[in-house]
Amino acid sequence: MKSVLVKDYISPEARSRSLTAAMRSQKTTSISRREELKRLFQTEHPSASKERATAAVFYHLQEDSRLNHSEVKDESPYRPNIAKTLRRRMTVDSQHTGVWTEVQGEMAWSCCLASKQDAQGCQRVRRDLDRWILQGCDS
Repeated sequence: MKSVLVKDYISPEARSRSLTAAMRSQKTTSISRREELKRLFQTEHPSASKERATAAVFYHLQEDSRLNHSEVKDESPYRPNIAKTLRRRMTVDSQHTGVWTEVQGEMAWSCCLASKQDAQGCQRVRRDLDRWILQGCDS
């Protein structure tokens, strides 16, 4: 077991070198794309300064990388989508509020008159599994 752990171990220096090499190769491959975008921007906006062209290219590349990493594009980047960040675990159960008893000579539930004892309940109950339980707290 110890030999397996030693065999799979990557030292921090080696990991840092591999990350640096990956970033360096990514930068060199994106240079041609950056130059092409800069040339397109300068043909569309001939009076733009060099700094503005560089900023527009940087923004465009950032947007491309952001869209490649996210699956769904938000309508507005300034308004967060709570449904993505706030996960609510809910269960919906059904239950009978009455009792299983004899009604008009037949056995049935007293609340909905269902004739089967294992029938689906007539009342729906939603349970939030993430809610706080405050029963033991003193006020």
